[in-house]
Formats: sequence, C-alpha cells, structure tokens
Amino acid sequence: PAIPNEGWYALSVNRIHDRSNDYRYFLDLEPVATAGYSIRIYHVTRDQANELRQQAGYPPVGSEEWISEQQSVYQRWQDCSGPDESTLLGGCKDGAVVELDARDLDRPLGRLQLSDRAVRCLDLSPDGATVAAGCADGDVWLFPRTAVQPADLTTGRTTSVDTSAAAPIRVPADVTDVNRVAFAPLRDLPGRAAGSLLIIADDAGCVEIRETRPPHALVRRLDLGLPVLSLAVSPTAPIFASGTGDWRRSLNGDARLWDLATGRLISRLEDSESQSKVMAFAPDGNSLVARCSSGNLKIWNVETKAARTEFPHS
Repeated sequence: PAIPNEGWYALSVNRIHDRSNDYRYFLDLEPVATAGYSIRIYHVTRDQANELRQQAGYPPVGSEEWISEQQSVYQRWQDCSGPDESTLLGGCKDGAVVELDARDLDRPLGRLQLSDRAVRCLDLSPDGATVAAGCADGDVWLFPRTAVQPADLTTGRTTSVDTSAAAPIRVPADVTDVNRVAFAPLRDLPGRAAGSLLIIADDAGCVEIRETRPPHALVRRLDLGLPVLSLAVSPTAPIFASGTGDWRRSLNGDARLWDLATGRLISRLEDSESQSKVMAFAPDGNSLVARCSSGNLKIWNVETKAARTEFPHS
C-alpha cells in the first residue's frame, strides 16, 4: 500500500527503490524473508505502521480518523438491503465486499474478499439470497449473502468463519471492466424462474445475458458501442434499460429499452442524449427515471417512450 498499514507484503527490490512510487518507506524496514533474488517479504506490525504513518502525517491504525480513511475506499454503494432493510452491501477498491448497518454506517458487520481489483457494482437476487458482483478486472462473481463473514473494521480482520457458507463462484463472462450487473426478476419468460438470468455490462459497451446457474451459459450478447454506465430491469415486464456514455471523451450516449427475451432494441428514449449514470424503473414498471450527466433527473413514460418531466438537481 502507498499508505503504511499493518500486514504481510511481498515487493520487488526494483519496486522499493523506484523513486516514482510510494513504497520507499519499506527501506526503513527489515524483510523477514526473501523469495529468489529480488523479492523481499515484510511483516509490518501495527507499531511499525503507526510510526511510519506518524512520520508521513497519517492517523494511527484503529483511530477514528483511520476508520474514516478505510471507509473512503468504498467505491460504490448498492442498496442490497435485506427484507428488514437494515443492512447495506458495498464494493471496495481493494476487491472486498463489505456489509454495514444501514442505521449506523460506522458499524461494520461483515467482509468478503473477492479479488485484488475494485468491486465496481453489486446486485441482489429477487429472493435476497444471492449477490452478484462485478470487478474492474472483468471478473463477475456470484455468492450467497451469508458468505459475507462477520468482521471488525477497526482491525480489518474477520471475527469468525462459517465453513458451511458456499464459496463465491466466478461467472465466465467475456467482458472487460464491469460497470453494472443486474438480476432479471422475471416470472413471465417461458421456462425461466425469477432471477435465473444475470445481465452484465462493461466499460467497452458490451452487454452479456447469462444463466445464473452453472455453467452460466451465454444467452445473448449485445454491443452498445459506448461504455454502459447504468442498467435497470423492469419489475413487471421482460424488458431492461441501458444508459451509455463516455466521460473520458466527453461523449454523450443515450437511454434505450431492450427486449430481454430476444435482445431486440425496443426503442431509444426521447431526449435521452446524455450520460445516464444511474437509472431505475418505478415499482409499477410504467416509468423509468435516470440521473443525467447534467445532474438533472429525467423521467420517461415506458409505454410511449416520451420524456414526462425533468427535475433540476445538484
């Protein structure tokens, strides 16, 4: 880590001595072992980490300021709340999924390490039992919500391990950086149970629809041309919405409706030339709301595809 923290680390000698990175503080530490000619293995104790952090002007490990620093790595919150809406799941930049008390976000409840790359998106299955997670390296994971093990954020350690919890399953998606995942909560697709499909959208404009059950067969693949920034699945009909755009090149995309059963483009929504970063259907499925790159909220009539109204927003 660029900021000293306790733990075990393996670094190359070149990496440590490279003046262009932030790992030179390891020169003040003695390695506990070596691997080959150039790899040094370090065990940084809490006391050592705190001494280095004090020299660099960072708060000590375990302090309130440190807890806030750890919480700042939460990249994106998704409301994966349970039936009582008492907990939230969030994806972290360090590749973990964390669970917090929705009424007290300073209170950690659980943690599951999925990857070494950022967890960029999450979704909860219609029955609330399964979580889908998409990572910055293109990996997509499915795991039972019970796999998020109890943890203490002040130590960063799991407090107990439930060995009966099923391990996360990697979905063999052919995608790059995953921007959105969404279960299809449908009951009217022939031969399919609710939540039996998973929609995966990436930063290259690819959308894959896959079976949630192994071997996670590919049902359909779409190319939208621009990064897919948002997804929403209708709760009442076999359709889903997508929002595209490329903030790096300042390119606006649009909002579209798709037939989930056939992959057919139903319509581009009226006056949707923007970067729709977040979208959701109304509970009755008649309206779609999106947050545009302007910061405004826009609502469309799903049946007529016409924009109903737009609300200025910060």
